[in-house]
Amino acid sequence: MTDGPHRTLPMRSAWKRFAYRADNQIYSAEEVAELVCPALASDWHSEVRPSLINSATLILEESAQQGLFENEIDKINRLRSSCDSPLAAAFCDAVKNVLIDGLRAPDTIEQAIKTSLVDRALCQIRAVEEHYMRRSDRVRALSVRLRLEEAVNCTSFDALVKAISNGLSIIKRFEPKVRNDLDDGVQLCAR
Repeated sequence: MTDGPHRTLPMRSAWKRFAYRADNQIYSAEEVAELVCPALASDWHSEVRPSLINSATLILEESAQQGLFENEIDKINRLRSSCDSPLAAAFCDAVKNVLIDGLRAPDTIEQAIKTSLVDRALCQIRAVEEHYMRRSDRVRALSVRLRLEEAVNCTSFDALVKAISNGLSIIKRFEPKVRNDLDDGVQLCAR
């Protein structure tokens, strides 16, 4: 017997912790939400090379200076073909979609990063739900999915997106808060 379906999730440990908190009703919505960015930071660090962001940024800067936008989609497609992970490919797709929407400002890369991170979070939520459907019951799987979605919806990705776009180290910066003090425990409600 295991301690729960989260143990056998075929995901990184950050996503397993996220699923565990969502499954355990003792954690508040805020405590579940605080694990969204660490899980996404772990994925980004493992799957997306910094050179990919630099290459996409250079393509956008060159096309903005020249005023020619026909070739940038082709360049992004070539960049995507060199991607070796789903998150990197999702980033390239997000860059292409932002370009198609007509954005050319410096925020283009940040918008693409945020879009690919939200896409990854929603993809992982679906994978967790599917896993819980197989390993547990439907009600529990639905409950976990709703708590995971609520956590993603109330999370601000701005700090993570800024850190990634500025090339800062994200793995240590977005570690979950360690709770080792008596006051860090479960919130008590006065009646």
